[in-house]
Amino acid sequence: MSHGSLENWPIYLVARWPRGWESRFESNPENYCALVHVTCVQILHLRRRGGRNGGYIFRELLLFGLVFREIIDIRDGKDRALDMMYRRALVLGAIFTHDQKDSSTELAFKYAVYKINKERLILPKTTLEYDIQYVPKDDSFHASKKACQQVKYGVQAVFGPSDPILGQHIHSICDALDIPHLEARLDLDTEAKEFSINLYPAQSLLNAAYQDIMEFLNWTKVAIIYEDDYGLVKLRELVRSPKSQEMEVNLRQADPDSYRQVLSEMKSKEIRNLIVDTRPEHMHHFLRMILQLQMNDYKYHYLFTTFDIETFDLEDFKYNFVNITAFRLVDAEDVGVRGILRDMERYQPSGNTILNKSRVIQAEPALMYDSVQVFAIGLRTLEQSHALRPANISCEMEHPWDGGLSLINYINSLDLTSILGQNARSYLSLKSNLDPTCTPKTGTKIVH
Repeated sequence: MSHGSLENWPIYLVARWPRGWESRFESNPENYCALVHVTCVQILHLRRRGGRNGGYIFRELLLFGLVFREIIDIRDGKDRALDMMYRRALVLGAIFTHDQKDSSTELAFKYAVYKINKERLILPKTTLEYDIQYVPKDDSFHASKKACQQVKYGVQAVFGPSDPILGQHIHSICDALDIPHLEARLDLDTEAKEFSINLYPAQSLLNAAYQDIMEFLNWTKVAIIYEDDYGLVKLRELVRSPKSQEMEVNLRQADPDSYRQVLSEMKSKEIRNLIVDTRPEHMHHFLRMILQLQMNDYKYHYLFTTFDIETFDLEDFKYNFVNITAFRLVDAEDVGVRGILRDMERYQPSGNTILNKSRVIQAEPALMYDSVQVFAIGLRTLEQSHALRPANISCEMEHPWDGGLSLINYINSLDLTSILGQNARSYLSLKSNLDPTCTPKTGTKIVH
């Protein structure tokens, strides 16, 4: 045999390993150590026979390392293949609008699935897969069509979209076919939905919290500035509540073109307490108008309805004693949450981010992450008692899924408090509920 022939080296080396090494590897991984010892002895034997040909011996050692690593990779691959044979696949559907493509919300969904599959703690015998579809924001027909495609594909749950109008149409499909629909969006419909799991806080609870803040701060005159008609619908309870009858409430609709005019009017009327509901993409413009009109001293108090006030640049507001209050869902100071956020940073692909520059996650991606976790916990609870039947349905047949009702019942029966206590590192938003944050005289602090 010619030792100088590269194509013969692997056969040559393997031929010198002890017979029966394959079976011994399968029964006892420690025999890898025996393989290393035996092969080194063989190579030393070659060294004595080859004299001072150091390059030849180096090639033998290098080749041994490559072959040995490949043997280990083959074994690991075999283990993974065997493991996958005993793990069944379950497909999740997700619907995002075109403007959400590669967004932090989509990345949070993918990361949540990746984390569950990687750790195998929640679903050791199930592999989650996903089918993502993108739809126009104002086209409910197209969104419904995409959802029906996912149903035909065999999804066993649908996540999203966050748009309120599209979400209602997707829910009607899921409700008719008994498919769990997990959402993280504002829903003003107070009617209970049997097949919907929505982690977004109920607007009635938020309005009650706003009222408590106004009462605690003893506001007697307030302006409610909203951008969309939907924003007025959200806050209508504030105007109609008995407590609001005792104070002067000024309603104004404003967008970036009219921020200055509306704020100037509030300033001239000496209305210094303002509730602000504006689009996130326009927040920086609203904050700039406050600075330009010099409405940022201690006399003014702004209550923002966004959960993401910490993700905006408030550096210019820290030194003029202005008061800014908002609620947040994610406590970034929690040890378990910080661990999740660090892992998210390592996962996020180049050019796309789940966290902002301040390493803070927005409420929507956090709620999406939690939705996947809650679904997985519910599925695990169901699988402890019986197997989930695959979904074989379509929008045309309109036959409900046999396993859907059981799955949604197990998810609805979860005690989230106890889950959070046992899996503190698995959840983001549900851990902190509503936590008021205030940016007063000395900067940002938590108001307990």
